[in-house]
Amino acid sequence: MRWIKQFLKLEVPFYIYKLKQGDSIIYINNNESFIILHGTMYISKIFKNKTTTALGILEAGNIINNQVPPTNCYYKTYAITDTFLLSFKWEQLINYKHYNNQQLYIQLLELHRLTIKKYEVMNTILSHKDVRNRVSQLILTLLNDTGIIQKTAVIIPYNISQSIVSDITGSTRSRINKILRSFHHKQIIEYTYDKRISTKHPLMFIYSRSIK
Repeated sequence: MRWIKQFLKLEVPFYIYKLKQGDSIIYINNNESFIILHGTMYISKIFKNKTTTALGILEAGNIINNQVPPTNCYYKTYAITDTFLLSFKWEQLINYKHYNNQQLYIQLLELHRLTIKKYEVMNTILSHKDVRNRVSQLILTLLNDTGIIQKTAVIIPYNISQSIVSDITGSTRSRINKILRSFHHKQIIEYTYDKRISTKHPLMFIYSRSIK
């Protein structure tokens, strides 16, 4: 992987973490950053009063980085699929040997740009007041970002449990279960026992009024 080769070449200390599906990391140390090498995960901001806000669904080519020390909150990442992370510290990267490596910083800026776009997409999802619209926008986003076409259907290629949808959309699991059952009953999606979502009608998620 190019980031591992890049850090080895520059002799920058780093660690590789493997998260199995369902694993999570509590992220408090603002000096440590993570580059996602492989997999899909989401990151949430958790406040002291236990209020949780999803920030984004991230994948390979995104970076988790917060240089502002958290005061009344912390961050939690959750692996939707098996995920590999490269961890490094900025003070070990920004030194006299690497400071003028323009190509490296251009690549890191590109990671930040792509990650900010993911955060913007999540803001759009959560801007809907109706939970049903949040769920439909979330499914459409996942279909667009990771969907695989198989015959006449588009399939999200990993498990999406009601619990994950609940955490991301800020709703209860029972409410999410009712919404997914409704989508399934109306033949808008197929939701299998192994938590796989597929659809033959992706355009219906764009015109959300038609699935109420």
